[in-house]
Amino acid sequence: MKKIKLCVATMLLACATYANTNDTTEPSVDKRERAELKFQILNMIEGIQRDMFYGYIPKNQGNYYVNLLVKMLPEPIDSWCENCDEID
Repeated sequence: MKKIKLCVATMLLACATYANTNDTTEPSVDKRERAELKFQILNMIEGIQRDMFYGYIPKNQGNYYVNLLVKMLPEPIDSWCENCDEID
């Protein structure tokens, strides 16, 4: 239980500091790093769902962690630009 809380807290902290950049016009994360981050988050979600299935984690708590991780999934690079049509 503590291990999952620590993992989720670490991922939240990593994503918060990872995305903290001054230049918002150009993505600082390349496609490979984004793919690795997505893969790691999806693996954590799968592990939490497996623990919920076998009863190691209560379902409501597991769903809470899964929802936090889903919010941390990286968005496609195209969605970073809110008004791309106006820039062109």
